[in-house]
Amino acid sequence: MLHLGLGWLGLLTGFHFQLRSLDALPRGTFRIVSLSTALPAALVMLCSFCFMYLAQGNASVLIVWRDAAALGVAGAMGAPMARHILKANRIPSKQINFLQDIYRLDDVACIVGLAFLGAYFRPRLVKVAWQLPGTAWLLITLGLGMTVGVVIYVMLRRKLSHAELTTVILGCVAFSSGMAAYLALSPLVLSFIVGVLLTNLPGAYKARVVTTLSSLERPIYLLFLFVVGAHWNSAEAYGWWLLPIFVVARVVARFLSTRLSLRTELGHLIRGNELGFVAAPMGALAVATIVSVQIFYHSEHITWMVTAVVGGAVISELSAQGLLRYGIRFVRRKHETSAKLSKESSA
Repeated sequence: MLHLGLGWLGLLTGFHFQLRSLDALPRGTFRIVSLSTALPAALVMLCSFCFMYLAQGNASVLIVWRDAAALGVAGAMGAPMARHILKANRIPSKQINFLQDIYRLDDVACIVGLAFLGAYFRPRLVKVAWQLPGTAWLLITLGLGMTVGVVIYVMLRRKLSHAELTTVILGCVAFSSGMAAYLALSPLVLSFIVGVLLTNLPGAYKARVVTTLSSLERPIYLLFLFVVGAHWNSAEAYGWWLLPIFVVARVVARFLSTRLSLRTELGHLIRGNELGFVAAPMGALAVATIVSVQIFYHSEHITWMVTAVVGGAVISELSAQGLLRYGIRFVRRKHETSAKLSKESSA
């Protein structure tokens, strides 16, 4: 169930990523994406490395860096915020669309980071017949995802009933997740490549696939969370100590990236929604990332990391909802007052 849930989330994320939409993004978007992902990942990785190394001084430095890097990838993700809340706070539609694009690209950047992590930090306790360098594993991940995607694409080009379409999609997720598990690769990454290929190739099946994915998303995700909760060892005290470090480092890094983004040529698309940008929720993909790491890597830090990410996801969601409902109004009034004073002084 863990592999199926990870594969489903990867396919869903990849299917929503259309390459032709990148041409419509304003110039300077990738600079903001780099700031919103690199700073949180670096600061979370540094702070978590210091804590985990000091808490367990006999651990290998390379293993601690690997675990800290995985925590940094999870902390760098930001989930799209609810449109109805943003519209209720009178955020312009152009600004909402831009922020949604930023969060979608954040997810893509973090999945790429997870792919590099799985390629260059191979699990030691998993027996795989192939002994290859990290770059070769990265190419195998890309090639295997494209191969599975082409096979599923040929099947989706046929006229399928609703039941047949559901069976093909479930089979696609199960097959790609099983192949990833057999080679000790992340099902999240492999299914993401399949989803990107399916949504960018021509075909009239896309609307029906989106409907099927949406109808099955909630039950599969709830079962996935149930299994994650069953594997979660919340009795580890170090995990609860790591939780505030993880949350504070992520918020501070997002605050710094927001301040730097305001100084770019696209700062006007963020201005007025700074609190929502700083307190963006982590979303399901962050939990899926740390679970993907937990499946293949075995160390004492992994349990701490799961507690930090799950707890951080809950805290970020609650704080984002509160700030979006009340904090944005305060910031908007502040900008309106400053604009009014500036107008009066000019007059």
